[in-house]
Amino acid sequence: MKSKIAHFIGGIIIYFPLAVLLVFIDGWDDFQNKWRFMISFTLSMTLCEMFILSKIREGKWFKKKSNTH
Repeated sequence: MKSKIAHFIGGIIIYFPLAVLLVFIDGWDDFQNKWRFMISFTLSMTLCEMFILSKIREGKWFKKKSNTH
């Protein structure tokens, strides 16, 4: 449980500045719903990191199940 909380907080710390950078690249004043985009991008990337990318990195995603009869 502590590792999932750490992944969540770390993901927010990493992906929110990236979302801000994407909005700045597109143009801060021209971008409509910038806060909604930044929040949704940050949360979706954080959840993707927690549930998908961490499993792939650990090697648990593509492991073959062994048949033990």
